[in-house]
Amino acid sequence: MADTTPIEVDTATAERLAALAGDVPVSVFLATLVDTAESQLALERGAKAFERVTSVPGIREAFARDFGPHGSTATQAA
Repeated sequence: MADTTPIEVDTATAERLAALAGDVPVSVFLATLVDTAESQLALERGAKAFERVTSVPGIREAFARDFGPHGSTATQAA
């Protein structure tokens, strides 16, 4: 079993968490919530990085050419 640590929240928050978790243990619900939040942050960071990279003149067009609807020339040759 994984190591655990208690987290203190007020009674109203604990009740809301339990209601949201439904039949799932609150610890599992919270772990899923954290995983989802981390995934969302990673997507946001990736999108920002993509925007930074594609702001360079010509990069967006090259990306569209190589990975757009028709794919790259290497993909087409396969």
